[in-house]
Amino acid sequence: MAVVRQETIVNVFPSSDENRRLVIAVEQLPNSSSRLVLRQETFSSDVGWFVQSQVAIEPDQVPALKMSLGRAGAT
Repeated sequence: MAVVRQETIVNVFPSSDENRRLVIAVEQLPNSSSRLVLRQETFSSDVGWFVQSQVAIEPDQVPALKMSLGRAGAT
């Protein structure tokens, strides 16, 4: 039996190439926990949007990521 992955899209960032985008999502895991996922996606007219690469951010990593992004935005 296949496991259905549930997620909530937080934001989609287009790139300068209309066939690429960065997706931020919260993925619900089978054990009732969740994690933040960053995905690089590419568009193909044959299959639509598909994942090129993915990085999972564990819940205890989110505060440090927020702090780092806040500093990067201030420069």
